[in-house]
Amino acid sequence: MDSDSLETKFQSCLLLFEDGGGVVNIQFSGEFNDVSTAFDTSWILTHHESLSMMTVQIPSHGCFSLLHPNIVYWEVDRNDFMPLEESE
Repeated sequence: MDSDSLETKFQSCLLLFEDGGGVVNIQFSGEFNDVSTAFDTSWILTHHESLSMMTVQIPSHGCFSLLHPNIVYWEVDRNDFMPLEESE
């Protein structure tokens, strides 16, 4: 999901809610501490401070946390690629 209108962001969150949540990669602006308060600490799987990114496993009831104003971009984690070190 890219930074479109609030309506588009809401619709994307609603679809994720209807799917029961999932693992989501998030790019954010600002400080991690500002964004992480939107998520239960048990939902945060990884945090890459230097990239301003994190991966969270969100249950359906937490999907609308993705509307946090410091979240620049998010997408559902995909399983259709392998990291380079695993393919060599």
